[in-house]
Amino acid sequence: MDHAAYDLRDAQQRCFGFVGFAFLFSWAVWAGLWAPGVHRLPIVPTVIMVVGLWGPALATKLTHVLFRPRRADEKLEPEQEPAPPRAYWLAILLVVACCTAALGLSHAMGGCRIAWSWHPTGEPLIFVGGTDYLPIEFYDVLNYIGLAAQTIVAELFFAFLAMVMIAAAEIGFRGLLLPTVVRLGFRPWLAAVIVGAILGVWLFPLAWRGDLTGFYPGEPLRGMVVVLAAATAWGVLLGWVYLRYSRLGPTIAAATCVAWWTWSLPNVCTAYDPLRYADPRSLSCAAIVAALAALLWYIAPPSAVGPAAD
Repeated sequence: MDHAAYDLRDAQQRCFGFVGFAFLFSWAVWAGLWAPGVHRLPIVPTVIMVVGLWGPALATKLTHVLFRPRRADEKLEPEQEPAPPRAYWLAILLVVACCTAALGLSHAMGGCRIAWSWHPTGEPLIFVGGTDYLPIEFYDVLNYIGLAAQTIVAELFFAFLAMVMIAAAEIGFRGLLLPTVVRLGFRPWLAAVIVGAILGVWLFPLAWRGDLTGFYPGEPLRGMVVVLAAATAWGVLLGWVYLRYSRLGPTIAAATCVAWWTWSLPNVCTAYDPLRYADPRSLSCAAIVAALAALLWYIAPPSAVGPAAD
């Protein structure tokens, strides 16, 4: 038997099978966002969005069941040993650096303005440049402490939920699809670009219904373009992290930071233009991520990744 042909056919089946299952399940669930009256039910659109995000995880399970890989392919699967701590720190540092640079670039371009506000009433504690100072009394101090504790708990809870939802997507797109596309004969960096673009297209329904999901409300077409560009750029960076260590842990940690930054950033800035927004889904951030990812692929390409042996 021609093992090379067998491996190629197996990779093709797994690739198209996963993409078909993921799109079918997620888009079928997200079709509920177009149901009549769904906008009148505050929590229902969020539930629909979250359930649809589990499509890649279910698609991964179906793909493993229906298209079992050859044992020779197992070297590209995530190893069971935990990733070294430096892998997590590096992945998180890369995300923080990209997002912080995007925030500064967006602020310089006029895409957002920083609007810190820690007072429980929403008013700034001190009016900078003026002479009116808000008096601080004992009950104010208690309110500040309570607000800080509430914010910390809420952010930690959201980070946990984000990690669970991100893991469902990363298990499929980076854990299964990326090494499978590499087995099809594509260069690893090009495979990362392809997988990132596929993920961006997968998110199109959420961008189209941005009025319910928060993906650029009122601008569905431009929102889809921005989401596609951002998902592709982040896909190249996260693909480098995954292929560098052959483990999903650092990739999930980095993607969780992206999600946290996306939904927490509006608490500290006001956005005006989604094309220049400091959000990780913006073009300004996508350009910075793409530049950093290209640099990483050039100076430190993953050396242990390649097509499966015959």
